[in-house]
Amino acid sequence: MILIVFLAITMVELMVGTFALGHFGPGLQPVISPVWLIPVFLACIAYELAVWRFLGKLPPDAAIPAGARYGNAAIEASLPTILIYGAARLFGPTLALSGPPVLLYCMLMILSVLRLDPRLCMLTAVVGAAQYAGLAALLTTANDLAPPGLPPIAPHLARAALLVASGVLAALVSARLRRRLRDALRVQEEHHRVLGVFGQHVSPAVAEALTSRVEQQGELRTVCVMFLDIRGFTRFAERRAPTDVVAFLDTLFDPMIDVVGRHRGIINKFLGDGFMAVFGAPLPADAPARDAVAAAREILEGIAAQISAGALPPTRVGIGLHVGEALTGTIGSATRKEYTIIGDVVNLAARIEKLNKQHDSQLLVSDSVAATLGETDLHAIGEVTVPGRDAPVKLVRLA
Repeated sequence: MILIVFLAITMVELMVGTFALGHFGPGLQPVISPVWLIPVFLACIAYELAVWRFLGKLPPDAAIPAGARYGNAAIEASLPTILIYGAARLFGPTLALSGPPVLLYCMLMILSVLRLDPRLCMLTAVVGAAQYAGLAALLTTANDLAPPGLPPIAPHLARAALLVASGVLAALVSARLRRRLRDALRVQEEHHRVLGVFGQHVSPAVAEALTSRVEQQGELRTVCVMFLDIRGFTRFAERRAPTDVVAFLDTLFDPMIDVVGRHRGIINKFLGDGFMAVFGAPLPADAPARDAVAAAREILEGIAAQISAGALPPTRVGIGLHVGEALTGTIGSATRKEYTIIGDVVNLAARIEKLNKQHDSQLLVSDSVAATLGETDLHAIGEVTVPGRDAPVKLVRLA
């Protein structure tokens, strides 16, 4: 389309130039009538429109044969030659070989870069330079001005050499752009692949954060950690086929994953018959503890609803929550990294979950979690000795 516009501008320039010669310089009348250029211009524009229309009908992933691409490049590189020859018949060789149509060669090389094919850039430059040199040899006369000691055609041959050199530069730029575009597409494909994998376990917003905003060096954040465990799972699994166990876990975990994602959390690890979820990272949250409690309560309600509907056998889970500061970020090697949470908040949340068996509960939280809820009718258990810790922990039973 850009070439069509430039062809039209060149045609207007030639017509205006012809009118100016006839009006202001009667002694410089053109050799022939400019009318014959009109069908030539129209043919050039019709060809470009046909190519543009053809390309517009192709599917986005259609591959154009190399012969067609190179043939079209050679034909387009010949269009300036036709215009220069017409200008020479109108204004004379000297003006035509240095007039506006010569700039079409440069424009074609610039446009050839966008094709991201270095060979097309070189073909455009070589065809244009060869045809320009041929026209110069045909049209240059002994009366044309040239530097002392050089033939009249020498400046035109130098211009042709510059066209070839420009083609080499265009080819290098095209190759560099092609490599960068290929690298960018590879990164984008990897981003979508990782996003698709994460998107199976977390909400789209959290998945996007995991792929674009995960801290590489680690960051200290306030997070709420949730541990969930299925009660009696070992006994349940030993009486059933592996396929039945997997189907049970899928039915149980699928809605839980959605619940955690809706409350701005992520499933950080699956632990066979349970999982560890994190709220407050990688997405920042104003109240990660409240988000975690809301998610835990919705999970318990969902399990009860599935049991009532017959989708699940009688199932009981234990959930433990604790909030505190933790180091969040990625750890691992250059080939494999994992987003993880490191800190005492993780260890204490895991131990609180195990205390559900002792207190016949399904949802136990630390007093730091309960303090964020703003509720007054909570069932406080009081200070409880936690295995592996010297100081007791105040626990609250929510379910």
